[in-house]
Amino acid sequence: MSGHRGKAMRNLAGWLAALGMLTALGLLAAPNAATAETGADVADRWGGYVFDALILRPAAVVQLAVGAVAFPVPWVMSLGTGHSPDILDRCVVIPFEDAFVRPMGDF
Repeated sequence: MSGHRGKAMRNLAGWLAALGMLTALGLLAAPNAATAETGADVADRWGGYVFDALILRPAAVVQLAVGAVAFPVPWVMSLGTGHSPDILDRCVVIPFEDAFVRPMGDF
């Protein structure tokens, strides 16, 4: 009778050891609580993507078009001051980067 009970205890010990190993592996593989995204973080990120795609990108394209058309007037006025590269950046380069280069949702 004791032989049967000893075999059952060894099986139970084996199962408990396997369960302990799986638990340890699961805890090691799980993302850290400090770096895990919550549902609110994901919603905020997607909300940012939608806001960027529907509002900010089209506004940057309009700003680029207006800046490209209006650029010559302040550029000519700034030739004597040495600020013409600043005018180019503000009117054309920055709106272009906002519309086409900047990563989505990074504003």
